[in-house]
Amino acid sequence: MTALAAGLTRGMVAGVATGFGLVVAPAFLGAIPRVSDWLPFGLGTALIDILKTGDSSQHVGAAVVALLLIPLALAASVKLVQRREV
Repeated sequence: MTALAAGLTRGMVAGVATGFGLVVAPAFLGAIPRVSDWLPFGLGTALIDILKTGDSSQHVGAAVVALLLIPLALAASVKLVQRREV
């Protein structure tokens, strides 16, 4: 997210503010019950949940979203930074 924020902005302060916004915005989406199951933030406790319940199916959606968003965010940040460097 930091690389994406740096690609979107030019200054350091704007980059920090944008990065903060990109990290905090999903927390607001987490207040929506149907959406919160798909947010990758729940993966922080996934191992503990799996050990307690033995069921990993509740974390599959968040894992899929994380595996899709990480390369997309990196690709977008590379494109944005390359565009600015030219």
